[in-house]
Amino acid sequence: MNSIYLITKKNNSNFLSYILLTVKLICVSIILTNCGIQLQVKPPSEFIFVNEISLTFIPQDIAFNNYSNTLYLLKDHNTIYQINLHGHIIQKIGGFGLESGKFTQLTDITTDAIGKLYIVDKASRIITLYDEHVEFIKNYQFPEISEPYLIAVKDDGDILIANSMDNEIYCFDSAGLSENNLHYQLGKFELLQPKVLSVCSNFTYILDDKKNAVFIFDNFGGYIDQISADQSSNILQPQGNIISITSNRNFLYLLDSNKNVFIYHPQYKMKNISSLLDNLGMADCIYSSRDLFFVLCGKKLKVWRIFSH
Repeated sequence: MNSIYLITKKNNSNFLSYILLTVKLICVSIILTNCGIQLQVKPPSEFIFVNEISLTFIPQDIAFNNYSNTLYLLKDHNTIYQINLHGHIIQKIGGFGLESGKFTQLTDITTDAIGKLYIVDKASRIITLYDEHVEFIKNYQFPEISEPYLIAVKDDGDILIANSMDNEIYCFDSAGLSENNLHYQLGKFELLQPKVLSVCSNFTYILDDKKNAVFIFDNFGGYIDQISADQSSNILQPQGNIISITSNRNFLYLLDSNKNVFIYHPQYKMKNISSLLDNLGMADCIYSSRDLFFVLCGKKLKVWRIFSH
């Protein structure tokens, strides 16, 4: 009891963070013990082609709103278009400018499990948050993150932000974006130039452009493994350069420079799934949501539905 009293007196916020972390660990332990069979993740077995969306521009980034089943497309680093799965424009967000509601240099967009939209403006060092109905909530700034440029939100609400000044990833817990809620940092000794930040329930996947590798971290920022492109002729591994990644249901998808798509999970071997994706074409980028898989081919966005049997 004395030790608890001293910790609380010294730093109550740190103590509360410690309690929260302990509770998470206990919950995970209980689930692993009692529900082990349910935790066995089945890899996708089938991809059913849904449709092909014709776009008027090549988006720099894409995010999916699970609440409204709509897409957000980033254009010209300052404008976001919300469209439905038939390609019809619902609304336009932002545009270039310094006034409220405008942006200067957008580098990443993402959504959380309930459809809230997170927008990173690297030039102004602001992260803007909209709700699932695209109503403005708040702007955030972080003195310790001088150049935010990538963002991702885990299923439990934890928010990860990449800082281009030190190439580290900062994780804020689900209580919200605030300095006081900084959970942990990762990548200090592994990352040189993060390009894509992709998260799911149990893993954080980071594509490092300079190292041409994907780094895998656990829920507490611990390094697990890395995946590098194979420079041989092994068709079971990504070849040349890894140009895009995405993830859902703990599975990682990789697109290499030979336009092949691979799937990976720490419990399974790497698998080339290009043959499962009808009409794949010359892919430029890949994206995924809870049940959908997207492949961008120039101004064409192809959509598949994911099934696990």
